[in-house]
Amino acid sequence: MENYPTFSRNDMPAQTYDWQKEEVSGIQLSIGYIVHKDVPEETVYELCKQLYVGDGAKVWGDVVPGWAGAETMAPRAAATVFIPLHPGAKRCFEEAGIDINYIAAGNDTP
Repeated sequence: MENYPTFSRNDMPAQTYDWQKEEVSGIQLSIGYIVHKDVPEETVYELCKQLYVGDGAKVWGDVVPGWAGAETMAPRAAATVFIPLHPGAKRCFEEAGIDINYIAAGNDTP
């Protein structure tokens, strides 16, 4: 795991899905969204807020049972940033108090 910083251990509790009888252990990958640099800052900012911050993020648990409580995991969204953040995403994370951790080679990502 130390060689792959975008992976983390993940345990899915039994009954996350009706058919799932036992806990399942595995890995979880960091998921990111890549947007073109020319997408307006405000658009990316609002999208980021909907995905990761507050009540907007709560809807994901209604859609995917394994994502229930996703709004409490927002800090993971910026925990393994391997490309420069769009200014709108950077502003969203900073305003929400979510630490940004760049993991690019050489740690020189701005």
